[in-house]
Amino acid sequence: MYPTAKCISIRKKTTVVMDILNRHHFRGRSLPNGAVYVGRGTPLGNPFVLGEHGDRDAVIDLYQTWLHERIATQDPIILAALGRLRSAEALVCSCAPARCHAECIRDVVQYINLISYEPQQTRLF
Repeated sequence: MYPTAKCISIRKKTTVVMDILNRHHFRGRSLPNGAVYVGRGTPLGNPFVLGEHGDRDAVIDLYQTWLHERIATQDPIILAALGRLRSAEALVCSCAPARCHAECIRDVVQYINLISYEPQQTRLF
């Protein structure tokens, strides 16, 4: 679906890996600059519940399908939320370092950044 490489380079343009942080490590403190919470209660929160909808792998697979469907149908809320993440340095959720829906979000944002890169016009002559 979307590239999941840790670092993708095209014509001197590099997409840096977004860190995925656990919100529990910041209890009583502000999130670091550039970090964005993407858990429940946000447009990109995972609507699938561990246990109720399956094990961790199942709910993340369901989330990935859900996210791709929202993108394909051009859901304005999801597209706006993803657009706001283009300059984020880290995503914050409750699962990290375990497998997490934030990994799906990171992959999509990196893909968006990759395909939207327009190299500067270079004069050949």
